[in-house]
Amino acid sequence: GAPSNEHPEWICRDQNGIPMTSYRSLSPGLEEVREYTINVAMEIVQNYDIDGLHLDYIRWNEHTNSQRDSPPTLQDELKRLDGSITENQIYDLHLNPSGRFLYDYEHPYSAGIPNGFNSWEDWWRWSVTTFVKTLHDSIQFVKPHVKLSAAVLGKYNWSGWQGYGTVYQDAALWYNEGYLDHLGI
Repeated sequence: GAPSNEHPEWICRDQNGIPMTSYRSLSPGLEEVREYTINVAMEIVQNYDIDGLHLDYIRWNEHTNSQRDSPPTLQDELKRLDGSITENQIYDLHLNPSGRFLYDYEHPYSAGIPNGFNSWEDWWRWSVTTFVKTLHDSIQFVKPHVKLSAAVLGKYNWSGWQGYGTVYQDAALWYNEGYLDHLGI
């Protein structure tokens, strides 16, 4: 079954601790989520003759609780799958930061910034970067010829919809540190 059905505690939550009900995302802040995803990826790397592995949606989600009561249309779903969001959705991300689903059962907003970090933003970026680096290192250990790539937002850290500050994706770091061989948009 789907990991979100088997482990509903892994689903991202808003500042009030309410889990996502649509566009459900697993929290990259949870070590068990990162381990689960790495195990799935490594099963592919180890058991299939592949030249590369491409990651999609390697970031925190871009959803808010204000979208909870309106089920998405098929057109909205397809746009989301293509990585597009509307100007209203971008505005909502900035207008309703407390409604963002950026927390989890181990890291609730009420507990404050996780130990060792200066801000939630640092922790969010760290959690995604830790996943990418760990997967890269795991692949290199088993099959160093297998390339790792990821789809990232085209805007790194400027204007409204961008990787670094909206979904906490540090693609420049990943590429510059050699955690990824290729970046895609």
